[in-house]
Amino acid sequence: MRAVSVIGGVMVPVLVNASWLGSETYLKPLTTVISTLVVLLVSLESVFHYREQWVNYRSTEQFLRREYFLFAAKEGVYTDLNAGDAFRVFVERVEAKIESENASTLQILTTVTEAPKGQAAEQDQS
Repeated sequence: MRAVSVIGGVMVPVLVNASWLGSETYLKPLTTVISTLVVLLVSLESVFHYREQWVNYRSTEQFLRREYFLFAAKEGVYTDLNAGDAFRVFVERVEAKIESENASTLQILTTVTEAPKGQAAEQDQS
């Protein structure tokens, strides 16, 4: 999304001033569409913080993959445990990580929706 918005942001001024391309009948609608797309993409990124969420999901995915292989190979914390205890520890660790990821996602989305209120309160105190 960022790459598309950056490329679109660079293209708009060029197209607005591109009288050398000839026909302007398609340039105005094209620049309008690109500008609207850029604003939409930047706005969505600022609201939903896709990058932060992706990093969060990716780290959770990597943890779960590693945890599975440790469990399957009876390595790490699973080394000296019997099958039942190893499975219980595995489930506890996986559930804890999933809970942590959910809390982190909720914090990202909550912080985004509450930021303007906090900024308004700070301005009122000034």
